[in-house]
Amino acid sequence: METKTKLLLLSASIVTLLALIPATLFASTFYFSGKSIPSQSYLGKSVSGLTYSDLQQKVEVLDNELSQEVVHLSYEEQSSTFFLQDILLDLDNQQVINEALFYQGRPTVKQLLTDFRNKTTFNPTITLNDISVAETLSQKLTNLTATQNAKFLSTTEIQPEQSGVDIDLVQLQKDIQTSIDTNARQIKIDDLKVTTSEAQVVTADLESIKPNLVQLSENPIQIAYLDNSYQLSLFDKISSINFSKDTSNQLQAELDQEFLVNYLNQTIRPQVYEAPGKMEINFNSDTNKAEFTEDSKQGTDLNVETTLLLVNQALTTTLTTGVNQPVTVATISLEPELVIDDSLKERGVTELIETGYTTFHGSTVNRIHNINVGMDKFNGLIIPAGEEFSFNQNLGPVDASTGYRPELVIKSFGTIPEYGGGLCQVSSTMYRAALFSGLDITERDNHSYAVGYYAQVLGHGLDATIYPGVKDLKFINNTGSDIVVQAYAEGTSAYFKFYGTKHIDRVELVGPINSNYRSPGPESITVDPSLPAGTVKVLDTPVTGFDSYWERIIYDKENNQTVEEIFSDYRAVNRKLTVSPDYYESAASSEAESTEPNSSES
Repeated sequence: METKTKLLLLSASIVTLLALIPATLFASTFYFSGKSIPSQSYLGKSVSGLTYSDLQQKVEVLDNELSQEVVHLSYEEQSSTFFLQDILLDLDNQQVINEALFYQGRPTVKQLLTDFRNKTTFNPTITLNDISVAETLSQKLTNLTATQNAKFLSTTEIQPEQSGVDIDLVQLQKDIQTSIDTNARQIKIDDLKVTTSEAQVVTADLESIKPNLVQLSENPIQIAYLDNSYQLSLFDKISSINFSKDTSNQLQAELDQEFLVNYLNQTIRPQVYEAPGKMEINFNSDTNKAEFTEDSKQGTDLNVETTLLLVNQALTTTLTTGVNQPVTVATISLEPELVIDDSLKERGVTELIETGYTTFHGSTVNRIHNINVGMDKFNGLIIPAGEEFSFNQNLGPVDASTGYRPELVIKSFGTIPEYGGGLCQVSSTMYRAALFSGLDITERDNHSYAVGYYAQVLGHGLDATIYPGVKDLKFINNTGSDIVVQAYAEGTSAYFKFYGTKHIDRVELVGPINSNYRSPGPESITVDPSLPAGTVKVLDTPVTGFDSYWERIIYDKENNQTVEEIFSDYRAVNRKLTVSPDYYESAASSEAESTEPNSSES
C-alpha cells in the first residue's frame, strides 16, 4: 500500500511538472516581449530579458566593474598591481549595444526554446593609453629604463641621449584582452614584454644645428596679429626645447607646452580678444511674434591649440634651416551675446533651450526654395506654456499663392511633383528641436520609405513627415514657460532654435538600431498610351525597407531618467515605371524622360 501511494505521489509530481513547463514557457513569452533574447551574456553576466535602456545601464555597470579590476604585472624580478582604469584609454562596448538581439514584440514558445540554446557572448574591446601605461609602469617598476632623446641645456651644452626599453603595448593590450575574453578571475601578466629602444635624436643631430640655435637665442621668434608684432625670446629658455623625429626621420622641435601656453595667454590673448556683438529678441505686439535683431559683429579670441602648432612649426624651421619664419596667430570667432527684452523675459524666455539641425545637401533648386519659404513661416512664432503645437495649423496653405514651387512628394501610387515638396525637411528639423528640448511629442509619423536627406545627420529614424489634412507634427510645450521659435536656413543647413527656460537637464538620443531589412519587390511597369514613343518615366527607384529604433532618454534636474521609444517602419519600394506603348517592342528602349524620385521627398 505504501509503495502504491509513493507511485501515485510521484506520478502526480511528474504530471504537475509537465504541466508547469509549458505554463512557464507561455508566461515567458510575455516576460520577453520587447526585451533582449535569452542566452546572451556580457563579461560573463547575463544580459537577457532586458529593455534596450536596461541593457545600456547594465553594460555601463559591468564596464565600471571591469575598470576597477586589479592588474597583476611583473617584469624581471619586480612585480606590481594597479587598477585597469589607470592605463585605460577606451572601453568599447558598441558590439553588444549594436548587435544584441531584441524581440520586436511577444516571441513564440518555439522562438524562446531556439534562442535559449543559441548562446552569444559579448566582451568589450579595450584600448590602452600609451602615455598612462608609461607613466604608471615607470612608477611601479623602477627597473624599466625610459628612453631619452638628446637635448640642449644651453647653446653650448648638450645632454646626451639615453637608450632604454619600450613596453610592447600591442602585446600588453592583447594579453589583457585575452584575460577579459576568457573571463579569467584575475588579469595577470607574468612577464611584461618590452623592446629595446634607441633614442630618436642623438647628440650628433643637435651638434649639426648648433649655429642655428645660437641665431635663435639672439633673434626672437616673430609672432604677428593684424598690425601688432610680438617677440618670443628663447634666450634663457633653451632647455625648454624638446626634440623628436617625424615619420620621415626629419628633426622636429617643440617648446615646453606649459611655458608656451602661459606666454600666449598672458602676452597675446589680451590683445586678440574682442567681445562679440549682441543678438536681440524683441516682441512685436502688432504681429504677436518675436523679432530677431542680430549685430553682425562676431567676437574674436585666440585659438591657443592651433597657434601652439604654428609656433612649433616656425621653431623647427628656424633650427633646421636657419631661416626665421614669422608666425601669424590663429583665432576663433565668438557668437553674438543673447539679449532678450523684458516682455519676453516675463513669459519665461531667458535662454536658448536647444537647437534642431538637419542638412539637405543635394536638394534641387525648387526643394531648397520651398524649405526656405517654409522656415520663414515659423520664424518668430511663440508657443505658449502648456499649449499643444500643430505644425500644419501654423504652416497655413501650401500652393503657388503662398510662394511654393512644385517638387517631389510621396504618394501612395508613386513619387510625384506637388507644391511644397521639401517641407518635411522643415518639420523634421523642428521635430529634432522638440526632441532635444524634452517636449512631449503627441503626433509624429515617419516617411513611408527611408529618405537619404534625413539620415545625413544622426542617421535614419528621426524624420517627421507632414501632409496638410493627413499627417501632422504635434508636441506640447511642457517647459512651464513660453517658447520663442527661431527658424532659418544657411546654405543647405536648416536650424530650429527654441528659446525659453530649460525644464530638464539634458536629453540623450540613443540609436539608431536598424533591423528587419526587406528587399524591394520586382519591377512594375504601367503602359500609358498618351506618352510619346520611346518614353520611360521612373516613378520610383528601388528602396530597401527596414525598421529603425531610437530611445530618447530625458534627464531631469535631479538626474532622474525617463526613457521613450521612437520607432520607424520604412517600407520597401520596388522600381515603378510608366512607359509608352512601344516599350515592349524594343529591348533597347530609351529613358529619355527619366527622373530619380526617391532621391527627394517632401
